[in-house]
Amino acid sequence: VGDEIKLDTNITEELMEEGVARDVIRAIQDARKTEKLEPHDEIKIEMHSDNQDIINKYSEMIKSPTGVSDIVFKEGQHIYTVEIGGSTGTTFSIVR
Repeated sequence: VGDEIKLDTNITEELMEEGVARDVIRAIQDARKTEKLEPHDEIKIEMHSDNQDIINKYSEMIKSPTGVSDIVFKEGQHIYTVEIGGSTGTTFSIVR
């Protein structure tokens, strides 16, 4: 009784970057479902992003659970959009 727990609710740069990576993972998983891909189907991603440095930094974290063998950054029209912090500056397409 009387014990207090203090939580640090500050979002560090690292936490923000991991959140971007998780948003990308979620979007790729949703796109795989939309395209009716099986878990064992390996894919490549063509992507344009305002967060390219973060995505490169966390590329292994993104690739592993999504079955992505390669992420290529490429301008152009992409099918899927990733909303990150209210911004839609990341788009991608699945290449089989």
